[in-house]
Amino acid sequence: EGFDLGNSPWELRNQPLRGRVLIHATSSGTRGLIHALRAWEVLFAAFINAEATARYITHRQPDRVSLVAMGDEALRPALEDELCAQYIEALLRGGEPDFEEMKRQILRSASASKFFDPAQPQYHPEDLEMALQLNRFDFAMRVMGGEPPYIVKVYPPQTLQR
Repeated sequence: EGFDLGNSPWELRNQPLRGRVLIHATSSGTRGLIHALRAWEVLFAAFINAEATARYITHRQPDRVSLVAMGDEALRPALEDELCAQYIEALLRGGEPDFEEMKRQILRSASASKFFDPAQPQYHPEDLEMALQLNRFDFAMRVMGGEPPYIVKVYPPQTLQR
């Protein structure tokens, strides 16, 4: 009944997921979550849901927002995470960030090269392409509760009022 897949959205794309419980293991995300447990709310965001995340934050009107770019294994900075945080920050400030320029920088970065390296077949070029689909999903992802297991709840657009 269960299934085990890697961290590849490209490999996951054709799996029958409707009605199934997904458990996503992420070393960077878990490390970040542990350090953020005192926060009033914790959200997971990426380019694929950046606008919905910014809308959710704006709707909640927090006194303070901390955007934390998790990086590689939560140990080393990763350009794509830094730029995503900058993108969301610009949206929160009412700006119009230049995603195309950010995308160009990411595609030229050292961290993107692994997706095109035949010696690293676990990284699919399609994963990078999917990760750079700006605002593909119109929902924010909020971590529920402060104790394991950590559950992420999706807040669809109807709860975020444009």
